[in-house]
Amino acid sequence: MFKTGEHNMILFYKLTLTKFTEDELKEDFAKIPSWATHLDLSNNHLGERSSEELKRTFAKIPGKISLIKLRFNNLSQKSGKDLAKAFSKIPVSATTFDLGSNQLGKTSGDALASAFAGIPTSVTRLILSQNELYKRTGEELATAFAKIPHSVTNLVLVSNGLGKKKGKELATAFANIPSSVTTLDLALNDLAKIKSAELATAFTKIPTSVMQLDLSHNNFGKKSGKKLAKIFANIPTSVTNLNLSCNELGKKSGKGLAAAFAKIPTSVTDLNIEDNDLDKRTGKELGMAFAHISAFVNTLRLGDNNLGNKSGEELAEIFAKIPLSVTSLDLRYNELGKRNGKELATVFAKIPSSVTNLNLKFNHLGKRTGEELAMAFANIPTNIDSLVLANNELGAKSGEELAKIFSKIPASITSLNMGNDWFAVIEKLSQQKMVLSTITHAAIDYSSAQEHSAKLKLLGTVFPNLNKVTFMDIHGNNALVGQNPIEEAKWLKLCGIKNSVPSLLSQALFFVAKNKEHRSIRDYPSLLPKELTESVLSLLKC
Repeated sequence: MFKTGEHNMILFYKLTLTKFTEDELKEDFAKIPSWATHLDLSNNHLGERSSEELKRTFAKIPGKISLIKLRFNNLSQKSGKDLAKAFSKIPVSATTFDLGSNQLGKTSGDALASAFAGIPTSVTRLILSQNELYKRTGEELATAFAKIPHSVTNLVLVSNGLGKKKGKELATAFANIPSSVTTLDLALNDLAKIKSAELATAFTKIPTSVMQLDLSHNNFGKKSGKKLAKIFANIPTSVTNLNLSCNELGKKSGKGLAAAFAKIPTSVTDLNIEDNDLDKRTGKELGMAFAHISAFVNTLRLGDNNLGNKSGEELAEIFAKIPLSVTSLDLRYNELGKRNGKELATVFAKIPSSVTNLNLKFNHLGKRTGEELAMAFANIPTNIDSLVLANNELGAKSGEELAKIFSKIPASITSLNMGNDWFAVIEKLSQQKMVLSTITHAAIDYSSAQEHSAKLKLLGTVFPNLNKVTFMDIHGNNALVGQNPIEEAKWLKLCGIKNSVPSLLSQALFFVAKNKEHRSIRDYPSLLPKELTESVLSLLKC
């Protein structure tokens, strides 16, 4: 069990069941602590229990539990009717139901349909990962998918070997995915094995309700640029967030990438092409490819592509071709610290003037001298108002070097994320009497803040106009989201922020966290104010 979770303080509890009589189950479930909202019942051999024992078990799940995890229970051993009866006993508090790794692909389509029909309509996220669903025919999958409750908005089909199916079968199955689904995860299915024309046809059957589509880890780099273009052209125009990460797209020529990118629907505003070995292509090729990214994309994720292996001249050529529509540019994990100060200065100067949010996290920038980084930062475009420098070993620099570096950060920047470097950086800058009056928002590592809570007031010394501090968890999300706003106010007070009354934003997010099973919240995040949307979507993934 663990109390503080990996994302937004999720409270998990792993329960190992001993026996299954009424009294013994009552005793086991009584062990669940009051703080737990996520219950892990994996590896309990539930597939070997009788129908009555299963119903008895699920009926004991407390009404406060919002996530139920049932992995590795061999539930395929049970009939569809038995599973439906058991699932019907799940409390209506449950919004995420994880049935991953249960070999459900061994179960007939009709049996799966019966089981899915028993899932409570409170469930909005259904996880069916690693179930060997490829073993069922397209018709059987269609029969099963048709019975998924229409409360489900997030459907996870990761690692089901769907690439082993014929495109026609997938098309049949996809056509019966509920129209309530807005997020569809098809990662790790080796879809590149399917003939391009067939896969393109299958994609036309994805419900037009889907706005977030995850196609990562599907070996699309094995397809030609022309074939990728045919596939991408058939992605539903409802999709606004497209994840193509980890597909070895760097194997394609610049011309091939350009052809493929040009066919991505113009509805896509958030494009993720992280971890694609793009450094294997020349600067000229990547420039050609990026020039064909839709002018409607405003968030471009290029992380973990080893772009630091390219020369400064090549990187400048690449960045100069990023569409002017891009306002958020994510360059994390690219080893940019391999380039010298002069090269980095040239590169940063070519970042489009449209970019307002720049993420340079985990780039080993600390490898460069203070003089070099000062030269580089002086060339960051003055349109940028939010800069992420987290985890770049800047805390190892001397106070004199840090003063040189931070004195060159553009005055346009009002939000600065220093991650786990914050304490060493701020302490040394305060000793140098450094004042950065334009910074009004700082983001720092939560665990580090807990360790150095007595020194948090140093933030106000270096940033005298600070009015907001975000405490980040290990995933880069707000660690205090979902907690009582009073908790945030306490931390802000430690930072020396005088007006530490809980913000309207934090109160709204607290309300969302406590009511995220409500369909009006889960189904309509696009209707919320822009300031809330990203944080709310982060919460809804829990």
